[in-house]
Amino acid sequence: MTRLLLTHLSAALAGGLIIFLLVARDNRPDPSGHRSLREVPDRPGNSRLPSRKSFRVPGSSASVGSSGKEQRNDFSEMEEAEEFLRQAGLHHPSRSELENYLSSRNHSAEACLAAGLILQDTELLKEALDREPSNPHALFTLASREDFPSSQRLAWAAQLHELQPENALASYLIAKLNWEAGEIDSALKSLDRAHQQPGFESFASESMMAVTDALRATGSSPGGAALYSSLTSEVPHLSELLSLSRNLQEYWQEAPPEETAILREQNATLGARLAGSAESEFIISELVGLAIQNNAYENLPQDAPFPLDGIDSQQLEQSIEQRRTQIRELYQADPIEILRTSPDMIEGYAMRVHALGELEALSWLRSHAQPPGE
Repeated sequence: MTRLLLTHLSAALAGGLIIFLLVARDNRPDPSGHRSLREVPDRPGNSRLPSRKSFRVPGSSASVGSSGKEQRNDFSEMEEAEEFLRQAGLHHPSRSELENYLSSRNHSAEACLAAGLILQDTELLKEALDREPSNPHALFTLASREDFPSSQRLAWAAQLHELQPENALASYLIAKLNWEAGEIDSALKSLDRAHQQPGFESFASESMMAVTDALRATGSSPGGAALYSSLTSEVPHLSELLSLSRNLQEYWQEAPPEETAILREQNATLGARLAGSAESEFIISELVGLAIQNNAYENLPQDAPFPLDGIDSQQLEQSIEQRRTQIRELYQADPIEILRTSPDMIEGYAMRVHALGELEALSWLRSHAQPPGE
């Protein structure tokens, strides 16, 4: 396995150390009298997410025990990750093997995206767009990555909006990039537009399918290919959305009450869409959505309208804690050991991640755990 793959997995591993910190909170009363959900003190790295979904499932996320402290990450040693994936049937292709794969696929946009994601090669990602300039998957992939200049990303996001006028994620990206450029009015207009758009498509499933196809074509088993693509599927837009949410928080500190109420509602809606849509097929997406909802309620004045209709701060806090508890319970059994029992378990888990999402896949895996004492 190449050093490039280990670097890729190391970056993904880092995400597992913060996902449960995103919605951790201090339940002490707020001395100001505001209805708020108070976050734990800022930690290094909390302000930004890694560009990849964490390499944590199955069972390798930093889970939280009864003490609230992080437990040891099962894949703290990269050699363990390498060995586990090898046993699962992953063959990490060389650049030469991927070049042959690209030739066999006539350098299609999806093939270029897959090869670029596997090799972490931005030139291959750009080639995907060169091949198909109006490919929404390629446009979103490039627009959401910090590897490229903001001006290019903004142009790609605008093009995606033209192609998919109902996809709110394009507008959210435009809002974030405009905010970063100091174009606050333009950012707020894009945010208003996103709030009205019904779609919310990040192309995560398309990326997993493309990577799985490339890996199977270059020697990986079906289970190994699907497992790798699900464990390393990239969601760089989560960092952008979390950053946008915090930009809004800072902005409404000085805004008139009426505008603040609108911005809180838009922030909460963004979080709810992440936590409750098909996007939440990834656990980290749901947890980021919950964190953004929490941002919307932070330091909420007593006389202010609720950002989510009919849901007060206490109700939101209870809902978030209940969801976090449900997620923690899925890690009670050791998913890695269950997966190691047979290739069928690996393929069954990975295919369920692709089709139903991580939570459903973990629930299925947990149902195969041997009861204690047997």
